[in-house]
Amino acid sequence: MPNVLTASSTVSCGHPPGAVPVQSTAKLRVGTAAVLVKTDIDSKSTDGACGIPVLQGNKKCTTTTVSQGMATKLTVGGNAVMLEGLLGSTDGTIATAQQAFLAGTANQTKLTSL
Repeated sequence: MPNVLTASSTVSCGHPPGAVPVQSTAKLRVGTAAVLVKTDIDSKSTDGACGIPVLQGNKKCTTTTVSQGMATKLTVGGNAVMLEGLLGSTDGTIATAQQAFLAGTANQTKLTSL
């Protein structure tokens, strides 16, 4: 079973350093870190961390879109928690090709879900 993503997890646009800052107010916690739900990641800013080189035809990632990785069995506040299988895209482009590299690493192994 995949590990649950928390506020201590790494979410990245896939272009190093590419870190997407995440915060959660969920009441469910793993240690001291609140679990993440889709709205904690979807449509969030990459805060300029995208590593796409600034060249003609390229656009750095600025926002995220989550497409997969929501738990089917574990919810908090009626929202599915996010799992390490998180997949999605960003609005970044390289030579006008849309980038689909959004991913997450749980950085914890205490809580898993389907």
